[in-house]
Amino acid sequence: MSFCLKKAIAIARILPLWGLGGFLVSCTTDTYESGDGDLSYLKAEFALVNTDHEGKIGSFTTDDDTTIPLASPQYFKNAKADTVYRAVVYYNANERPVGQIRSLKSVGVCTPFKESDKLNNKPNEKQFVMKTDPIEWESMWLSKNRSWVNLSLNLLVGVADGEDEIGQQSLGIRIDREDEHHLYYTLFHDQNGVPEYYTKNTFISFRLDDRLQQGDSVTVTVNTHHGEQQKTIVVH
Repeated sequence: MSFCLKKAIAIARILPLWGLGGFLVSCTTDTYESGDGDLSYLKAEFALVNTDHEGKIGSFTTDDDTTIPLASPQYFKNAKADTVYRAVVYYNANERPVGQIRSLKSVGVCTPFKESDKLNNKPNEKQFVMKTDPIEWESMWLSKNRSWVNLSLNLLVGVADGEDEIGQQSLGIRIDREDEHHLYYTLFHDQNGVPEYYTKNTFISFRLDDRLQQGDSVTVTVNTHHGEQQKTIVVH
């Protein structure tokens, strides 16, 4: 599944989910095979993926700040030139240099916003409304390099009247309160009338505020189908 990905540099406040099939398409497979086959040594890493002037991927940098070059630049459908993307990268960890990326799963990148932010600056644009439509929340964790807060979410999706899967759902992160050593956020989620037929897993990330130091905390509130849930992580 790949969607909702923005450039990791040009980060969006609210991420529109444009469909499950659109961005980076797996070059081989998303599955893991046991034993000694070609896929038995696959490793999955959250990473920043770099494209060159031709739109090919030459390297990626994992969340422990390790840059891994590819043996030769690799093309992925719809990847733009000279761009940095955030994704889950599947590759053979026993290869050096890595021969190829086996699969990519895009990760949505959000810039936290405040209620007072002017999210709609154009005349006649629809007034922004904070939405917290229910969603299933699997987990939240801090990246190894303490740069990203990652959320694993399960979206309810479907197809209506011949439209693409997911259609126009949106995700974002709102800043609720900023204490000296503790920041509080709420997940923005607009289901936007998309049918809720089945579940699709996705990841989103937002940058850890650089004011936070070791021992400080981040709390995120998400409205789920079982009511509001909060998770807190401590910067280590």
